[in-house]
Amino acid sequence: MNENNSGIRSFPKNYWTAIIMEFFERGAYYGVLSVLSVYLVLTGDEGGLGFSREAAGAIMGTIPPLLYFLPIFAGALADRYGFRNMLMVAFTFLATGYFLTGITESYGLVFASLIIMAIGAGLFKPVISGTIAHATNEKNSTLGFGIFYWAINLGAFLFPLILVPVLKRQSYTYVFWMAAAAGNHTLAHQYLFLQRARAPKVNRFREQRNQRHGPCIQGLEVYCHDPDLFGFLDHVFSNVRNCFVVCSRPNGYGFRESCRKYCAGMDYGKTCRMEI
Repeated sequence: MNENNSGIRSFPKNYWTAIIMEFFERGAYYGVLSVLSVYLVLTGDEGGLGFSREAAGAIMGTIPPLLYFLPIFAGALADRYGFRNMLMVAFTFLATGYFLTGITESYGLVFASLIIMAIGAGLFKPVISGTIAHATNEKNSTLGFGIFYWAINLGAFLFPLILVPVLKRQSYTYVFWMAAAAGNHTLAHQYLFLQRARAPKVNRFREQRNQRHGPCIQGLEVYCHDPDLFGFLDHVFSNVRNCFVVCSRPNGYGFRESCRKYCAGMDYGKTCRMEI
């Protein structure tokens, strides 16, 4: 098998951009998660917020389920508005949520800040997976997703192991600010390096007509028919340029005058030769 088609060098720029974003996002998330429950219940003298165990349990019982519930909606939004746009929204929510959690102390504001963070993480999950899927093919997808999950595990391992112990010795707040900085980094990284996917241009009108009436007639022959919908338009199909020309009856509804003569006097369902 050709290494260029299936090896490390086969992945496009968007793939490696997504890998870097996943590494930093998962590192930030698991870095925060490693100290969050402790931070919520520690007293103020110990550097925490001093919430009761019940209050902290309500937060920890809400945030993870919300994060895993949102991706179904995030995927639909990404298909509608584009992966790149949804990633920008996700990283904005993530960075904002992390930062606000680090500077707020009241229970309601902390809870709201963490919900903002969870919304960002929930939006991020399906979009980054879809980005990886678009950047791989059947020859390199196994390796591609293997590296993808390796990046997840590496970020989740290194951030809590190396950064979090150093930061929390100074202040637990620094852990949340580190996560906010990681969110801003990924936002800037995807804005600068993630290329917008270019979907193939599809002529929906032609596609629908071809499904109903078959492919374009070859050569310069055209086909006139009486359409099913309301019966007030005649359509002429030709493979000249866009494979079809749309006309109306001579006394019809304002389509191009130059086309009308090709429908005038035609027997529906028969072909004629188009004069050009």
